[in-house]
Amino acid sequence: MTNVRNEEKERCGGIRTGLIYRNIYILSK
Repeated sequence: MTNVRNEEKERCGGIRTGLIYRNIYILSK
């Protein structure tokens, strides 16, 4: 059960962190 929850958190977190990194990459340019 904990593994499934962790995977769901990683998927949601991956999308959120991806958008944040994308914004930082644009601002750095």
